[in-house]
Amino acid sequence: MSTCFHMRIFVSYRREGASYQTGRLCDRLVARFGRDQVFYDTQSIPLGSDYREVIRREVERSDALLIVIGDGWLDARDSAGNLRLHQPDDFVRFEIATALGAGVAVIPLLFDRAAMPVAEQLPPDLRELTFRNGQRIQPDPNFHEDVDRLIEWLEKTAKGAATQAQNAGQSDVDFKTGATAAPRRFPARRIFLALLILLSVAGATGFGVWKWISRPDPIAELRRREVEHDVAMLTAQPPLLVREKPANYREVDAASLGDNAAINILSSRLTVDLRGWKDVPADRSAELVSGVTMYTRMEMVKTAPVDHYQDQFRTSGLDLYYKCLNFPFSVEALKGDSFVGTDRMKVRKTLVDISSIPVGQEFIMRDATTFWNSLQTEPEQWFGLLGYKRSFLVSFLIVFPTDKPFKSYTLMSSRTGKDTPTPYVGPRIVMTGPTNNWIFWEVPSPQEGYVYRVHWKW
Repeated sequence: MSTCFHMRIFVSYRREGASYQTGRLCDRLVARFGRDQVFYDTQSIPLGSDYREVIRREVERSDALLIVIGDGWLDARDSAGNLRLHQPDDFVRFEIATALGAGVAVIPLLFDRAAMPVAEQLPPDLRELTFRNGQRIQPDPNFHEDVDRLIEWLEKTAKGAATQAQNAGQSDVDFKTGATAAPRRFPARRIFLALLILLSVAGATGFGVWKWISRPDPIAELRRREVEHDVAMLTAQPPLLVREKPANYREVDAASLGDNAAINILSSRLTVDLRGWKDVPADRSAELVSGVTMYTRMEMVKTAPVDHYQDQFRTSGLDLYYKCLNFPFSVEALKGDSFVGTDRMKVRKTLVDISSIPVGQEFIMRDATTFWNSLQTEPEQWFGLLGYKRSFLVSFLIVFPTDKPFKSYTLMSSRTGKDTPTPYVGPRIVMTGPTNNWIFWEVPSPQEGYVYRVHWKW
C-alpha cells in the first residue's frame, strides 16, 4: 500500500527583524516541499478574521514550526516601549505558545548574532522553548549549507513517519506523535444525506450559486509585494541603456562557450525593462533606436579554482552591448552572423573575471545587457532562462512601456535550447500588473538544461 504524507511547515518571524533572511529561507522550503505546505505571512490573514483562530488552525495543522530569531527578536518593543514578546496579543508569542501546547515540533533558527534566549527572558508560556534544540543559519557563504541541513532533518522526519505508516498498512500520518490512523471511509448513504441537507439549505435561503473563497497564498502575497516594490524602484528611474562596447571588446573567429563546471548557479533572476522599446523605421535600422535592457542577478558558488564565468548572448537585432555591474569583464564578438534554425543571429561571448572569489564562497553577479533594435516582430517577442543543476529557482520580471501593455502571454519550456517549446505545466508563481504593465514568473526547482520562456503579444 502506498503511503501519502505531507510535511506542513509554519514559519514564525518578526517582519521588522529578519524578513530578507526569512524570504530566502522560505524560497528554499517552498522549492522543496511546495507552496501549499509552507505558511509564512500572517499579514495575509483576511480582513475581519480573528487572527487567533486562523493562526491556531494553521499551527495545529503544521508538523513543524520554525522560529526565525534575529538580533532584535527578543528586544522588539511596541510603540509604548513594552517588550512585544511579553504582550498577550503578540503574534509571535501566540504562534509559539500554540505550537508548544499542540505538540508541534518547534525549531529555533538563530540568524545573525542571535543567541538562544534563557527562561528568565521569556514569558511563562514560552519558557519551554529554552529546552528545544535549534540550529544556527549563518550568512553567505554558509547559508545554503545550513538550510540544506535543516531540510535534510525535515525530510528524515517526514520519511520516518511515512515508513511507520506504511509498515502499519495505514495511510494518514501524524508527524507530531508518529501515530497513524486508518483511512476514513464514508458510506454512500451518509454522503447522500449530506448533499440533500446542503441542497435544502441552498433552496431555503434562495441561493442558486455557491461561491467558494480560498485563503490567499501567503508566499504569493509576499512575493507580489516584493515584485511591486521592484517595479516601483525600476520605473522611478529612466531606462538604463548600455550604448558602448567595453575597451577590451574584440572580434573572434569562434565564440564557443567554455566549461563552467567549477561554478554552481543557485538562483537566476531576470528583469527585462522594455520601456526603451520603439518601432524601428526601415531607414533607421542601422542606428541605435530601440533599446531593451535585461538585468540578470545570479547567486553562485565557486567550487574549484577558476578565473572566469563565461556566458553567451544572441540577438537578431542590430547588436547587443553587455556590462557586468560588479566584476571586471570582457566581450568577444563572433565575426559575421550565426544561425539558429533559419534565424540570423549575432553572437557575443562574455567573460567575467571572478578570480578574486575564494573557492567555496557564494557570491552574486549582476549584469545589464541592452538589445538594440530587437523584438520588432512577434516571433522575436520572448525572453528565456536556463535551468541549472543546483538551482533552487529561476524567475522573470518583464516591465512593459506605460503606453504599450501586453495583451496576452504564454509560459513555455523545452528540454534543450534546440527543442520546440511547449506550454509549461509545472509548479510556479505567476502574477501580472493591474494594467498589464508587468509579468512575473517564478519557477521553483528548475530542471537542469531546460529552457524557460515567456512569450507575449502586444
